[in-house]
Order: sequence, then C-alpha cells, then structure tokens
Amino acid sequence: MIGLTSAICGHRHRMLALAIILEPEYSRRRLLVREDTVRSSVGVDAVLMRVDRAGTSPRRRRVVPAGPVVGDRADVFVRLVERARGRSGVPMLERVDPYGDLILTSEEMPQFLAGLDYLAGLAETAGERDILENVARLAAVCREDATLELHLVGD
Repeated sequence: MIGLTSAICGHRHRMLALAIILEPEYSRRRLLVREDTVRSSVGVDAVLMRVDRAGTSPRRRRVVPAGPVVGDRADVFVRLVERARGRSGVPMLERVDPYGDLILTSEEMPQFLAGLDYLAGLAETAGERDILENVARLAAVCREDATLELHLVGD
C-alpha cells in the first residue's frame, strides 16, 4: 500500500500514508487540513506589478510588486465575470481565468476598464461593488504608467 502510494503520488503522500498507519489520530487531523486546502477558493487576485527591463532581452525582464493586492477570497470577482461571460461584448472579460494568470499591460487598460464598467452594472451587493472599485483603482493607475502591468492571478 505505501509503495503504491509513493509511486503514484510522491514523497509527501508516502509520509501521509505512514502517518495513517502509525498515528491514526494525527492522520485524521492532517487529512482534514488537506481537505480544507483542496476546497480552497478559486478567486482571482489583482496585483499591480512594475516591469524593470534592462536592455531588450526578455531574460532581463524583472517584475516587482508596485501596489496593494486586491484579493478575491470569496470568489466575488470570479462570479461576476462568470455572470457576464458570453454576454458582455467585452472580450477582455473572456480572457479572465479563475485557474490561470492573465497579464494586462497599460495599453489594454481602457478595454479592461470598460469591462469593469459592464460588471458594475451587474453588481448587486456592496461586496461586489467594493471589489470592482478596488480593481478599477489599480487598473486606472496601470493605465497611466507604461512600466506597470496588472496581473490577474487565479488559483
């Protein structure tokens, strides 16, 4: 059993299998923690990043945080985007992926801000309006500075 588990799942799961055999009470707690991490949210966080590029080589490209992170722990932004998917007429919203990352440049901000305006029309709660305002603030800053990118980071 342990050999099969480690061959399929790797070292971490082998240790978990050992814990199940040797310490059932400990393993039960550990499995519950693991279940919680599996059921984590699939929100999209918005992060403003500054691109520092010495020369023209993409290998010299360095990205550093340039502002606050707008977190989406309750999946509010993702649910709004899903509600608008296919109906918005704003293709930028179609590119938002709750499981992947989307990097938007300052040149793409006018279209992204138009998408956020569309989402604002769909917002029903104060929480939805708050997250849209916070993401729009980051997008407005990014629009004004060509060295900034807005990263939409999925889980």
